[in-house]
Amino acid sequence: MRYLKIVVLYHEKDKGKIRAVLSLVEFKLKIGFVIMNKKLLSLMTFAAISAASMGNASAADSGTLTFNGTVEESTCQITGLDQTVAIPEINAADVEGHIHNQAIHLLPVTFSASSCPAGISQGNITFSYTPQVGSDKDYLHLGDTDMRGVAVALNDGTYIKNGQTRTFVIDNNQGSYTTNVRVNRILRSGPPGTDGSIIPGNFAGNFAVTMTFQ
Repeated sequence: MRYLKIVVLYHEKDKGKIRAVLSLVEFKLKIGFVIMNKKLLSLMTFAAISAASMGNASAADSGTLTFNGTVEESTCQITGLDQTVAIPEINAADVEGHIHNQAIHLLPVTFSASSCPAGISQGNITFSYTPQVGSDKDYLHLGDTDMRGVAVALNDGTYIKNGQTRTFVIDNNQGSYTTNVRVNRILRSGPPGTDGSIIPGNFAGNFAVTMTFQ
């Protein structure tokens, strides 16, 4: 019988540090089983390496990665945000005798929301525009036009000022809001010295509309 001494390297903790310890392991090997001896030697070497790796891993720090996310429900389906309102032709002679701020046309416009997610109970609609200067700030500035004596505003019973928000109820996942494009006869129009008479001409403008829900 012959003896083969194999040195096995492993690790153990000693007061927070890792130190190498040599351990002598003796195996009785028969001369005729050389192939078996080689396999056994390989296994013991792998075991030593694995033990060393485990020792290193045990000394590593660990932490936690935390994250938060939200999946939001889809919003309501909206109709009416983009509309073109055709103002009927105004005959100057027909409205010459109107008093200041008297309506010539009231043209309703409706904004609707449908298929709203559960929990949505209110719609908010905000109007933005460039107002007229001076005392007629409730009216839309009509840009570069020679026309005088007529003004345009939004009015749902009261005039909607630039930046104001109106609310409407969402019930059974739907709701709507209606206001009017109000075309008025005005007498404080044009450059200083203008007497308020109607001066024919073309005019156009736009209101920006933003809708949110809660």
